[in-house]
Amino acid sequence: MVKRTCESCGTAHSAAYTRVFGDADGRLWDCRACTSQRAVGHGAGTGPDHDGTRRIHKPGLEEPVPATLQDDTADDAREGLALAAAHERVRSSAAEPASGTDDEAFDALVAK
Repeated sequence: MVKRTCESCGTAHSAAYTRVFGDADGRLWDCRACTSQRAVGHGAGTGPDHDGTRRIHKPGLEEPVPATLQDDTADDAREGLALAAAHERVRSSAAEPASGTDDEAFDALVAK
């Protein structure tokens, strides 16, 4: 069985894994050993400059672009919120304790 190595960490992977998740030249830039499988699935292994942010195809564009969410705080309504920033907002808001409920046990569970 032919083994290929990750360009970032040197972990050996099968040629099939490299063919599916690597670039067109048969190189794997990031793998499940050095980043999450979700990031690899979103293209992190296809190039050294791709961070694994999900990319989507938009009409009229040949290349996929990073997925964005609507940012309510943006000055311009056409600007988007990068997926990584959206995840950070969710993490930071989840760290804040719930308030306004009558159930103290539920508030303690949410605070954890």
